[in-house]
Amino acid sequence: MEAKQADKKICTTRYPIVLIHGIGHGDDREEYWGRIPEALRERGATVLLGGQGGSGRIEDDAARLAENLRRAAAREGIEKFNLIGHSKGGLDARYAVSMLGLSGLTASVTTIATPHRGVATIDEMARHHDPRLPALLGMFGLMLRMAGGESPEIRLMARQFSAEYMDRFNRVVTDAPGVMYQSYAFDMRDAGSDVSLALFHSLVSRHDGRNAGLVDVGSARWGDFRGIVTGIGRHGISHPQAVDGGINVAHRGPLDHRDITVSDSPDGPVYGFADITLFYILMVRRLRTLGF
Repeated sequence: MEAKQADKKICTTRYPIVLIHGIGHGDDREEYWGRIPEALRERGATVLLGGQGGSGRIEDDAARLAENLRRAAAREGIEKFNLIGHSKGGLDARYAVSMLGLSGLTASVTTIATPHRGVATIDEMARHHDPRLPALLGMFGLMLRMAGGESPEIRLMARQFSAEYMDRFNRVVTDAPGVMYQSYAFDMRDAGSDVSLALFHSLVSRHDGRNAGLVDVGSARWGDFRGIVTGIGRHGISHPQAVDGGINVAHRGPLDHRDITVSDSPDGPVYGFADITLFYILMVRRLRTLGF
């Protein structure tokens, strides 16, 4: 992928970008983020990885994230960071900033399809002792392993992704003054967008409405809600496709600013992208424009 000469500096933010992965993965390789780090660096961004664990408690993974960023700041003389967290990575970021003293090193927190209010479908199935729940969570763990990650402990995952747990979390982990918080939700639209999440999408749609195969739009809202990101045409963008992953990614066309659609919905503005990397380029360009 070649960046045009005019685009070489559009992602040159004041503070470095830190990409913070979600559940079940690590940062030994950048594969979790696909082409995204390269696309941002080609346009002037300094991109780091969070380096936290992906299979433990939010508190533990956030502690490792905070430690890694403090070391990077001291080593490189970095004043502040722009944190971008996908899924559970957004919760790790919020906890590190608000509870572990990282606010002084943080300019902004951007969350991508993060379950700030949990996955209410899990609570509903647990309340009714739905026998499908353990199988579904086990299937999710299998999908993580197939994607090169590791499966988290199932009961821990179910607890931390529950709406009840996140309600308690949000009462304690409040936003830090002086830090800009913004969020984006994703919409998978239909089962055909990612067959690996077809069943999850169906269940969450029935209970919580439009979703990316796991996290619904309402749960993804935090701070300045910027809108819903999806694909162009019939298919949307699933939870793993939001970071350029997934089993059947269909959003890998050439970058072209014309390949964006904008529309309104009762849930907020909807942005359609033919290529997910363009979403990240424009998001980081906005951070630059805001002075971050």
